[in-house]
Amino acid sequence: MKTNQALTMVLSLLVMACSGPKQEQSNEIIKIDVLKAFDNQKNVKLSEFIREIEFIPLESTKDSWFRYSENYIVGKKYVMVGDAERAHVVLFDRQGKFIRTIGTKGEGPGELIEPRISIMDPDEEFIFVYDVVQGKLVEFSIEGQFIKEIGIKKITPARYISGIQFINENEFVLVNYRPWAPMDGFASLPVFDRNLNHVKDILPRANDENLVINVAPHAVLTINPGRMSFWEPSLDTLYTITPEGSVKPTHVIGFSKGGPDHDFVTTNVNPNLYAENSIVSIMDAGHYFHILGRKSNGWFTALYNQKTKEIFEVVQKSICDTSMYAGRYGFENDLFGAGRGWLRNYSNKIDRFISLIDLETFSDYYDLACIREKEVKFPELRDRFIELVKNPEARYQKLIVLMRAK
Repeated sequence: MKTNQALTMVLSLLVMACSGPKQEQSNEIIKIDVLKAFDNQKNVKLSEFIREIEFIPLESTKDSWFRYSENYIVGKKYVMVGDAERAHVVLFDRQGKFIRTIGTKGEGPGELIEPRISIMDPDEEFIFVYDVVQGKLVEFSIEGQFIKEIGIKKITPARYISGIQFINENEFVLVNYRPWAPMDGFASLPVFDRNLNHVKDILPRANDENLVINVAPHAVLTINPGRMSFWEPSLDTLYTITPEGSVKPTHVIGFSKGGPDHDFVTTNVNPNLYAENSIVSIMDAGHYFHILGRKSNGWFTALYNQKTKEIFEVVQKSICDTSMYAGRYGFENDLFGAGRGWLRNYSNKIDRFISLIDLETFSDYYDLACIREKEVKFPELRDRFIELVKNPEARYQKLIVLMRAK
């Protein structure tokens, strides 16, 4: 009996000894100084992260053409692109064939003036559009029928938001910019259901001097292959967001010098004035943080190895650009050789990274013979890409590139 009691006590002590440090480690907030990346440069190839590529050329017609967009979604059935310039959403099928436009320009119910951000629901039955000029959120069916709209100026007081993301099958968040002036009731991530009901808030904020920080860069919520993360520049804090809406801070990612801290914001009230260094997005993939930002008015990509704690700036070889049109970010594209590859947009619905390429840009600004000579993993895709660029009828197309991670 005494032997059993002693054994039980020893096992209990062992469990406590093992669980204690692990609990402390899991609650530790890791600090990352991105400035250190600039002292360590490495060339990184896209193939280190990606194992499979798919092209979706988007049909270019009078109705489907758009100049450029950073707002695009790829589902299992549809490809959706937001066109703020023409005040509508363009819908294609999964093969890139144009289906319809959704929304019309105007100031009436269901009409749009400048739809900056839009998203398709996980079931691909509805589209939600944020009109920055009218300060409203509009819901359409996938067939293009106007369903409902609500005004959200009190929820998005800075006028702009940086994104809309579904956090689970039925709820999405608006990724708020900070307000221009102090206000009560502000939340970084207000949550809505599919019926446009404001159901809860993630990261509600106290009305204090740290609230007003409306200067770039703004808050970024990213869907990553393993989790959702929210980065907040005023405190440089990276949070993990669960589908239920709970929040856990895990990292502080920023600059020890030359970044947009609170002192910079309060002494430089011009919203168009940038700090010397800034972060635009943080993607969590392949046990790295992929950090995209700006330094000294130029673009950079940095990688932070979450296992070794090493951080370095990514540098690239020649990308066959003839005019310095391309920014200095991303990875060497050794998959099909065209420009630089980068990981910024990810869809957990199809488990693919997504990018949008303007074929006209490559026609005007890149040396296609140089691209053809590159050693690549998928030469047939490189040849297909060059064929599209050289085709007079195809050069005005946009190309969706789907990338499957290793």
